[in-house]
Amino acid sequence: MDPWTGEILAMASLSSSNSTDPLAQLENRAIQTPFEPGSVLKVVTAAAALEEGIYTPESKIDCEQGEFRFAGGVIHDHDKKFGELTFAEVIEYSSNIGVAKIGRKLGARTLCKYLQNFGFGTKTGIELPGEVSGINWPVHAWSDFFTATVSFGQGISTTTLQLACMMSAVANGGELLRPSIVKSVIRRTGEEESMFRKEVIRRVISPRTASILSDILEKVVEKGTGQSARIEGIRICGKTGTAQKSLPKTRGYLPGVYTSLFVGFWPKETPRFVLAVVLEEPKEIYYAAQSTAPIFRRMVEQLMSLPQISPPLKETREIPLSKVSFSDIRGVPSLSILPAERVQSESRMPFLVGMTLREALRELRNRKVEVRLYGEGIVQNQWPKPGDPLVPGMTCYLNCGSSEWIEEGP
Repeated sequence: MDPWTGEILAMASLSSSNSTDPLAQLENRAIQTPFEPGSVLKVVTAAAALEEGIYTPESKIDCEQGEFRFAGGVIHDHDKKFGELTFAEVIEYSSNIGVAKIGRKLGARTLCKYLQNFGFGTKTGIELPGEVSGINWPVHAWSDFFTATVSFGQGISTTTLQLACMMSAVANGGELLRPSIVKSVIRRTGEEESMFRKEVIRRVISPRTASILSDILEKVVEKGTGQSARIEGIRICGKTGTAQKSLPKTRGYLPGVYTSLFVGFWPKETPRFVLAVVLEEPKEIYYAAQSTAPIFRRMVEQLMSLPQISPPLKETREIPLSKVSFSDIRGVPSLSILPAERVQSESRMPFLVGMTLREALRELRNRKVEVRLYGEGIVQNQWPKPGDPLVPGMTCYLNCGSSEWIEEGP
């Protein structure tokens, strides 16, 4: 999903080959199969606590050494016993007890409001048939214990698309967007009619809260439960989730049956993609840190390896690098999207796609070349291609988002 526009760039689902239901193979599980989201929903609880000013990332929370009894029930942490953690560490290490305490301090009414604002319990409105809304129970049905458990994703049901929309709101600075899968319609006459219009449903958190939460979600991948999603050179933000599977049409959970999730976005400073990966009933390794997080990593690696080189454009502006002042482009955010094999030799063209203008010019500055820019912002295409030889004084071409092209290169 594109977190800035709501465009769905890819959607796929696969049912078990052992299914006896012939319709199961036709089901679009991303929008038609609700499930409890588990710890991925801690993103909403954390966002609410930060937005309401109840906690800061440095706030201390006692995680009770792995067992927390109250209101006639008990909450456990998954496989570790934590003592005192900071708010940020509670999310990084995914402490159920820590998040339950955050949820209780927020209160049922506030937490329910944020879940509703993030779109849970409501259809996203995508142009596909059969979408379900999931379940977000009305607040009058919440008990003290339910408030604690729903804060870490138990007792509520969501779809994969709803979780992608949730994470997109964090990635884009706090706006919930309506997802769309139709970009244009081609009439019988051959005329193409644009159908896509970006639609902001509502602002759910402030840009400041989104930025703080992104910092925490990056640490989830760097040193927390999401380390298996980490890729050198790409700053990924994400959250793991391992949820028990509820019994159909009744209370309780199926013993030993889980849903494994990882939802994330990248690159952190200028997010381009949101990806949600869900495994239903994994047979052996069911913890998300060991199942869906590695799948997420492999999908990102494959996506970032796709060819992105295109020919130069019609209208350009030429910049002698010897005269570039980096203060002139200080408004452009820093970004790092580096391929697995970055070109190091100064006699070869480096890989620049995905960098900001600032980073691209810095890469070219010591190579004694000139550069022509097409558009502004993130480098989307380049010429010469990465690894091609460079001759002192030659002109390199960078496409930073212009839509005008020429048929052939210079």
